[in-house]
Amino acid sequence: MSTSGGPSGPSTSAAPGQSSEQQPSVAGPSGTALTPSEPEIQPLALIGRPTNAKYGTLGRPVKVLVNFFKVDLRIPSTPLVLYDVRFSKDVKNLMVRRSMMKAMYAQHPGAFPPEVLPLLAYDGQNALFALRPLRIQSPQEFPITIMEQRPEPAARGDDGEALQKRPRQGDGKPRVKDELSITLAQVAEVSLGDIKAAISPATASGPVFAPDALRALDVKLRAYAAERFVLVKDKFFDRSFGRVAPLPGGIEAWTGFNVSFRPIHGSLALNLDIVTACMVQPIPVLDLLRSFFNFNRVPDDLSDAERMKFKGILKNLKVAARPSGQSHKVYDLTHEGAAKLRFSNRRNNDESQSVAEYYLQHHSITLQFPHLPCISASNKIKRPCWIPMELCTVVDAQKYLRQLSPQQVAAIGNLRLKPDKRREDIASAVGAAGLVNNPSLEAFGIRIQPHMMQANGRQLEAPVLQFGQGSTMQPRDGQWNMNQQRMFEPSTIKTWAVVCFDYRVRDPMQVAGALRDCCASKGLMINSAPEVIKQDTRSGQPEQLVERVIDRLKAVRPEFILWILDVRKTSLLYAPIKKLCETRIGVPTQCIVQPPGKGFNDQYLTNVALKMNMKMRGVNWVLTDAIKRSMRPLSEKPTMIFGLDVSHGAPGSRAPSVAAAVASVDSNASKYTVRVRSQSRRQETILGLFDPDKPTGGMLCPFPFLPGVCPIQRCSELMNDFGNINKMGPKRIIVYRDGISESQFATVGAAELDAFRKAFEWMGKKVGDAAFRPSVTYIVAQKRNNVRFLPAQGDRNVQPGTIVDRDVTHPFFFDFYMVSHKGLLGTSRPVHYHVLHDENGLTADEIQHLTHSLCYNYGRCTRAVSTVAPVFYAHLAATHCRNYFDHDFSDLSSESSAGRDRDPAAPRPPPPPVPPLPAFARDMATRMFYC
Repeated sequence: MSTSGGPSGPSTSAAPGQSSEQQPSVAGPSGTALTPSEPEIQPLALIGRPTNAKYGTLGRPVKVLVNFFKVDLRIPSTPLVLYDVRFSKDVKNLMVRRSMMKAMYAQHPGAFPPEVLPLLAYDGQNALFALRPLRIQSPQEFPITIMEQRPEPAARGDDGEALQKRPRQGDGKPRVKDELSITLAQVAEVSLGDIKAAISPATASGPVFAPDALRALDVKLRAYAAERFVLVKDKFFDRSFGRVAPLPGGIEAWTGFNVSFRPIHGSLALNLDIVTACMVQPIPVLDLLRSFFNFNRVPDDLSDAERMKFKGILKNLKVAARPSGQSHKVYDLTHEGAAKLRFSNRRNNDESQSVAEYYLQHHSITLQFPHLPCISASNKIKRPCWIPMELCTVVDAQKYLRQLSPQQVAAIGNLRLKPDKRREDIASAVGAAGLVNNPSLEAFGIRIQPHMMQANGRQLEAPVLQFGQGSTMQPRDGQWNMNQQRMFEPSTIKTWAVVCFDYRVRDPMQVAGALRDCCASKGLMINSAPEVIKQDTRSGQPEQLVERVIDRLKAVRPEFILWILDVRKTSLLYAPIKKLCETRIGVPTQCIVQPPGKGFNDQYLTNVALKMNMKMRGVNWVLTDAIKRSMRPLSEKPTMIFGLDVSHGAPGSRAPSVAAAVASVDSNASKYTVRVRSQSRRQETILGLFDPDKPTGGMLCPFPFLPGVCPIQRCSELMNDFGNINKMGPKRIIVYRDGISESQFATVGAAELDAFRKAFEWMGKKVGDAAFRPSVTYIVAQKRNNVRFLPAQGDRNVQPGTIVDRDVTHPFFFDFYMVSHKGLLGTSRPVHYHVLHDENGLTADEIQHLTHSLCYNYGRCTRAVSTVAPVFYAHLAATHCRNYFDHDFSDLSSESSAGRDRDPAAPRPPPPPVPPLPAFARDMATRMFYC
């Protein structure tokens, strides 16, 4: 397991999985706050591989290259010494902390002679590892002085405050910028020898863990890389690593690498992968402005909306200002331009002077764009710093932290590496980064071998799918088609409507007729002609237009509405359509856009028909093994499959997170109901799974576990609930959880499993069945990981169904990697599955076969997907329900105007309350409306 999120030595921080700004989560449909009041839950004890069958055997043996490099360990004879690092001032920036530590080494050579520096590893926070004890007291305080060159001052002043006297010309002599002290205290010894025990098979007393030793190696590796490259979290970038590709909007893509040490069977390995990061181009700010808005020329002024958008891009960036060359952090953009922005200048006897006048008088600079906003480079209310944008240039190597536009995402997609190119780049990166034969690393006993490891894997056969009228098909290369196939369980639509917002579609009835014919050929029957409405998008605001259409459809009472939009994804109509139809009138919808060139061809309409059938409670295909009851995890006892996920806001957004839980309600694991909740921003644990203070009992309890009874409503209203279909409650629960990191396994997994147990107990009491206690298997699906399977030669991805559960997996824990889909672009990324808890006694083959099969049960497309269908459905539901928020939250982080509106010394205001999601209308929770 990765150790990057492991114990942090002497530093103190929030518990894994907990946000630093916790607040109650909020229940969606009920709209009331969920405040956890239970005592602290004990961390989850992770399980090892099943004793009955530790490894899988199904499938054809294959060998794959893995981007792991074996590490030869030469354990030092003495343990490492861990020191607690404390700064006398609050310093949050990791790079600034590292520079201050360098200053401490340089200013105290007696304690830190040159020969000692290679033996140190600082993590950028509060931990310093030393290969041998330092010759210092414990604790010992080291005063340091931070120097800087004298800069030429920018225009300063505010509200009658005089400009402070400073030298007119920078004389090049260093001046004291700051004085502080750093205190070191020895807190522990760390034996690297623990790593050898950690990579060995578990003894009778259980596995041995070495989190501190593994973390020390990671810290040393990152400390080495941080000295030479641009550090972005745990990734490293440099212009020399590869081509720097310009992207739309004034940003560029840099090539870098991600590294971490991982314990594997009988060894330690370095996992290295090639990554891409978006950086802001080091160009003049006015060029960035022009690129961001795609202006042909620099405008004379900005509207309020443009100013706010551009402030969101500039905020927290560093810019170099002319004529001094000094770098400044951007806090805000002023409302007024340099010609109108005035201050009292002590140099002119406190005479009021504009910023434009100041630069003309003191620097002989005539501003070309005096009406553009100025950069506010200070967060001090009484002493602001205003710099005209035209005099600023973006400092190099700064990560772009905002959400990418569709155009930028498309441009990034063109940079994907094919397997052969990625294999070459990974192999060369080890040498380019200087990781092989590295004296600094070898001092810590680390010798990295230069060649990628080869792992033994297996290729599983694709499951056989069953369609309508008894037809079956086995997919090839992870894909199939619906030609000559009918849906396994087609639905029927009695009344429907077509609403057209696209002026290019002259005859919506023709589109409706083609769609109706396509649906009929697949078995989905539409029994009437649609009510057609053409609506001009220029006649009102998006929500008003949608409300107007809904009012016109009241008399028709359609069971389904097809909306023809003018643009994809970015349409302002999409969110109000989904929100109003799903929370006000309870009618499933499908939005379509006329494809360029091809029009509404049969392939496009078939994909639309698949989604329509699922939203109307139909089933497109099922697993033949599920129908034949030959899959023990599904057929041995009544089983529900859960998918859990939490969707977080985009980078820079203050939007709350949205949690979703989907659960199968049929024996084939093809139909799912859903519950969603909003909760605190970046909160990963789903707090609303069980809430005893609510009549519903939380997100889990409304799921119809028991036949004939539901705490909210009678099950007869839930058309396809588990009890009605199976005539009994479930006895087995299999949970697939998406989105949690390895450092969160013990905490998030424990909290959510505890919620399941309490929900079972609560529901058993409600229906008088104290013995109601389904057995639970809890599996985490990690889609975001840095592991790649590569062919030994050629540019083709590994085949769908490739699975690796040995050689490069954890020496004790129950985990495996699987590539279930066909990679069409770039290099396929396997999903890393971790079985954290299993009360069902499932073997490795049973879990792997079930997991692989569920990747073919995703009803929206005729391809195997990269992870199990319930995880995809939960992700879709959580992301989809963001459309219900009245505000997109995208600019909240840039609204604070820290330079003028708030004293930084004052306490921060409490975070805003989490807005609840509106309740679903009618029976939408039992439909797969999000597909």
